[in-house]
Amino acid sequence: MVTRPANPLFTGREEVLQKLSETVRNGLEQPPNSTQCRVVITGIGGQGKSEICLQLTHRLRQIFWGVFWIDVSTPSVAQTAFLELAQTLNLPAATWKEACLGIGNLKHPWLLVLDNADDPTVDYQQYIPSGPRGVILLTSRNDDCQQYATAKPIALEGLAHEKAQELLLKATRVPQDQFHQLEEDAGK
Repeated sequence: MVTRPANPLFTGREEVLQKLSETVRNGLEQPPNSTQCRVVITGIGGQGKSEICLQLTHRLRQIFWGVFWIDVSTPSVAQTAFLELAQTLNLPAATWKEACLGIGNLKHPWLLVLDNADDPTVDYQQYIPSGPRGVILLTSRNDDCQQYATAKPIALEGLAHEKAQELLLKATRVPQDQFHQLEEDAGK
């Protein structure tokens, strides 16, 4: 379950969100025997990978029966999260692998975010539930994780200068009607 609210300071990335939304919607409409839709979002820390996923989960929540978020930053964190999710969904699972299998077998459309897949020594394929009703979003600082994508991966770079200024002004709680007056100072 996604328990974090959407960030009110989120700025920019509309083009990325539109492409991602279209990819996810198209992936959900594929016939049951099609390849599962998996999108990998890569970029250095602080680029907004997790925030983009959070925005998307809130925007598309209504088209999924379930939207789930699992931190895969370490094997123990990931495995515990899979077991907790199985318990929440009342899936019979004694191990995290059984939990992953149970999620893959859900009969309703679901979205799973696998966040922080950054360790180059971990095979993140083990955390991807199979199943045609699911869509996977995977975030990583490691470009090699693009191998898990079945849809076009997204490589994030820094915000455009104007959007970075806007974010700075929002974060400092400058009223929007004063943005224009302070843009020059924010750009320094």
